[in-house]
Amino acid sequence: MVNKDFTQNLFNIEGKVALVTGATGALGSAIAKGYALQGAKVVLTGRNQEKLNKLVEEFVSEGLPCAAIAGDPALEADAKKAVDFAVSTYGELNILAVCHGFNAPKGILEQSADEWQKIMDADLKSVYIICKASAEQMVAQGKGGKIVNVASMLSFQG
Repeated sequence: MVNKDFTQNLFNIEGKVALVTGATGALGSAIAKGYALQGAKVVLTGRNQEKLNKLVEEFVSEGLPCAAIAGDPALEADAKKAVDFAVSTYGELNILAVCHGFNAPKGILEQSADEWQKIMDADLKSVYIICKASAEQMVAQGKGGKIVNVASMLSFQG
């Protein structure tokens, strides 16, 4: 039966732990802040520690609980490190929001295979790796979890 209690519990993330990749980007930081404003404990991750530090300062100044760890989600060791950091900091992992990405648009005649591989690693391989590391943790906790993969509007362009 759908009632107020049901819907509030269905969408309530208060006290949940969310790991947000690409947190230093416009979309990732907005999602992270939205989660924190709704009561989640947020772990911010991205490749740039300096940008993460500034974001933590911003969140803390607003009274929003957060922690940050730098890393590359395309590297299995960094993905595991981020998940382990979330668990060691807040006790568990309930939500993963995958908000990172990279693009360097060029025509096929101008782009090297190495440049193309960098895009594939950043936009595909990394999503698989961070989702797998997070899912393993969520399954081990025995309570499930939520994984949200975000895509750019660039996905509608060739």
